Amino acid sequence: MDFTPDAHTALFGIPGHTVGHSLSPAIDNTAYRALGLNALYLAFEVIGFAAVLSWLWALGMQGLSVRIPTRCWRGRSARRWTG
Repeated sequence: MDFTPDAHTALFGIPGHTVGHSLSPAIDNTAYRALGLNALYLAFEVIGFAAVLSWLWALGMQGLSVRIPTRCWRGRSARRWTG
């Protein structure tokens, strides 16, 4: 089943360090094709999640999956700010 993204393609993804092995893009993209959705799920290999977050939103990302190591980092950051 061929799929060519266009200007209306909804973008989703998983940013993080060492996400190249993630099965999420294959699973999600298979589901999108089966449902006939104009959507694409990508893995973004990044270091420094916070620094790249605004860049991903600027691309028009509709949603992001957050890996457990990133969730832990976000939790530690929130505790530092709230005391």
